[in-house]
Amino acid sequence: GIDWFMPWPSQALLAVAKSFLGTNPMIPAENTDGVVEHVVLVHESVNEFSKQFLQKLRRSNYVTPKNYLDFINTYS
Repeated sequence: GIDWFMPWPSQALLAVAKSFLGTNPMIPAENTDGVVEHVVLVHESVNEFSKQFLQKLRRSNYVTPKNYLDFINTYS
């Protein structure tokens, strides 16, 4: 079977990152918003670079919600 994943909207990415990273004691409160925005930017950038990767090298790289959750978990 083939699983098709639609990209999450930026608001959903922000909400998920904030729920996981917003209460992290290792991130100072004044830096939380910046870290959350950065995590979203990185995930969206990987999605864009994956499109370029497919065009240039004809190789697929799939960006899934699980990748995003793993990224946040690794950062934590």
